[in-house]
Amino acid sequence: MRIQDFINSTSYIKSLTWMLIPGTLFFILPSCTNNPDEIRALTGGGQKTMDHAEQVTIIYSKEGKIKMKLYAKDFVKNDYAKPPYIDMNNSIRAEFYNYSG
Repeated sequence: MRIQDFINSTSYIKSLTWMLIPGTLFFILPSCTNNPDEIRALTGGGQKTMDHAEQVTIIYSKEGKIKMKLYAKDFVKNDYAKPPYIDMNNSIRAEFYNYSG
């Protein structure tokens, strides 16, 4: 094989490669689709569950001053229920603050 034949064959391969890669991508990329129902089933995004926490402290403030602190041993919040609710079970303690001067 002569060197000139080798150079000609590699340039042919390069040009063929540069034509095949974009052509292949043109047909492959649009075919990738996601089914939203399958994604929800895999990630659990369709499940509407409630939030549950233990030993919760809620601080309520107004205009930069603490008005109330609320302590709950068992805290449950469900925004997806009809109507949405917050439960504070087992024990609840509230401290109210009065800034009168």
